[in-house]
Amino acid sequence: MDVASRKSHARHSALAKRARISGLIPQGQALERLARHAEGWPDGTVISGYLASGSELDPLAFMQQLHTSGRHLLCVPVVLGKNKALGFRQWSPTTELERGTFGIPVPKSGAWLEPSILIVPLLAFDRNGYRLGYGGGFYDRTLYHLRQLTRPVLAVGLGFAEQEVESIPIDSFDQKLDALVTDSEVLIINKVSQDAVTGVACAC
Repeated sequence: MDVASRKSHARHSALAKRARISGLIPQGQALERLARHAEGWPDGTVISGYLASGSELDPLAFMQQLHTSGRHLLCVPVVLGKNKALGFRQWSPTTELERGTFGIPVPKSGAWLEPSILIVPLLAFDRNGYRLGYGGGFYDRTLYHLRQLTRPVLAVGLGFAEQEVESIPIDSFDQKLDALVTDSEVLIINKVSQDAVTGVACAC
């Protein structure tokens, strides 16, 4: 079975599993760990969250907390077209939304920003930092683009511990996450990126 077929099979299984567990596992523990992890993020950092779809672990409460702190600029991803990197539009709890590509809500207006830290949804993950997405490759293209810039970028996967698998099928273009946050742990994959963005050790 080639990589594309293995990914498709894994994606189908992971989506079904996440749908089963999302209503059974409280999201609060993962969001509390994410909030503690974020304490080391420098003031003024541009952070991309996401507006959850379906059974994704929903970071909205965390994003609202960051907005209330006034320490960071927040944005959310916008699909700009097939085979393109994501754009990121400024977000706040009062931002007016409209239905975007795949039915995912996006801001109707607002500044376009370039995040240094991205909270990334996932279907499944492994302990090497690889994630399984929906197959569009949007985050892989985006992370590749951002990582070509001179400043450091931190990609933090957010999900349930039970979404972990032994190994994600990968292609040469798949981008690793730098950290993973679940209801059971914070897993640092790339400490160099972590320290480059935060300037301090992780408060895990």
